Amino acid sequence: MEFKSREKLLYYARTLEGRTINDAVNFIPPEFISEFTKADEAEYKIEYKGKGGFGDFLEERFFHKKNDSESRPDFSELAIELKASPLKKLQDGTVTVKERLVLNHFRFVDIVKESFDTSKFVSKNAHLLLVFYFYMKNSVDYGNFKIDLVDIWDTLLRDSKQLEEDWNTIVAKVRRGEAHLLSEGDTVLLGACTKGGNKEKSMQKQPYSDIPAPGRALCLKSSYIKSIYKTLAADRENRHSEKSLQTGKVWKPLDVLLHERLDRYFGICGAKIARITGTKFNPKDKSRYARLMKPMLGLQKDENYHEFEAGNIQVKSVRIEANGKVNEAMSFRNIYFKDIVTEDWEDSLFYEELTSKFIFMFFRKKDKDDDDYVFDGFVLWNMPVADLETAQVVWEDTRNKIMNGDYKHFINASKKRIAHVRPKGRNGASLMETPQGTFEKKKCFWLNNEYIQEIVDNRTPFRPLVQE
Repeated sequence: MEFKSREKLLYYARTLEGRTINDAVNFIPPEFISEFTKADEAEYKIEYKGKGGFGDFLEERFFHKKNDSESRPDFSELAIELKASPLKKLQDGTVTVKERLVLNHFRFVDIVKESFDTSKFVSKNAHLLLVFYFYMKNSVDYGNFKIDLVDIWDTLLRDSKQLEEDWNTIVAKVRRGEAHLLSEGDTVLLGACTKGGNKEKSMQKQPYSDIPAPGRALCLKSSYIKSIYKTLAADRENRHSEKSLQTGKVWKPLDVLLHERLDRYFGICGAKIARITGTKFNPKDKSRYARLMKPMLGLQKDENYHEFEAGNIQVKSVRIEANGKVNEAMSFRNIYFKDIVTEDWEDSLFYEELTSKFIFMFFRKKDKDDDDYVFDGFVLWNMPVADLETAQVVWEDTRNKIMNGDYKHFINASKKRIAHVRPKGRNGASLMETPQGTFEKKKCFWLNNEYIQEIVDNRTPFRPLVQE
């Protein structure tokens, strides 16, 4: 089945919105029905399964296109690729994207021969027809999955500069013989992901090293696809707008952007930064330095949020004592007990956080008797692959204990496992429902203070960029 324009394709595809595939076939505009033939149905798969099962079912049973692994887009006449993205409801009722959006697999020996403009990524994924649907765990009744939103996302219109930088970062690592060290944390929007349980079976040779590496696919990172969903959902009432998220802005690499926004505060104490930025600063508030970060980064206005929200960039304050020591661990979001038991590691909220870019903003005491800390620069950091594997052990132990109803024996900081689990904040009595129907104190993951200390000790001395 072919479409003569993207408008015709969207007109047909939006029959799905608010319906299941089984229901939508009864509302197909009459002018499209003659396109279907029995020959199409003869080519259907007999069985659909796995993570791509719904997408295969959608492609064949609604769009009448035989599923294949060709490098050209699904709607090649329009250069548009069809992609299905699952949604889920969190324990607090929030609707969110379930996982990253996997695009095309690549071979290390091939991608090093490409340039971004002529890459398979660009040729296949410049325009995406996105179908967001509600995932039903352990169900293969794909015809009855409810579809929430259908729209076209023009990938290169929106974030081409950052995507190009991410693609070049991935390829440069392969060219250095470091394909085995690739991590989703290396990049901001476009990631190089493994395929979960098939990691060992997918091992392949890389061109500039004898070390085998897990096979990889390019993906839009979970935080980015969440941002896309949020943008498209907000645009339902204004769907004819082609306004780019970058309109009126000149894209700059993240490190350059950070220097432009933060260098001016280097060596200035927190109280003075608060006066400069017009921020309340209570000396008795433990989070007073964390509260300074958003104003320092210029994130008070919504239009400045995109590069941080879409990349799920983690901005964390680190207080360094006069003796150079870090005394505090670093917290993350609360663990949703009923959600974590349904997650896989690479689709988990903790994995999403740890494979983000981190901006560590350092505040240091000059003297032990000082009441205030001065801004001591920043580092742009991502977690190494080996440390991610250690964090996975902590996550899996936590999930298994929650599944078994054990809320008393989570890994603690004394185990020296990079991360640990404990309550956050003063309200340790705050409760959350468990999969067992009971209520337990809220907990969250923490990075151990010894691990943060290593980051502080190994950082390059901060030097503000010299402005012309």
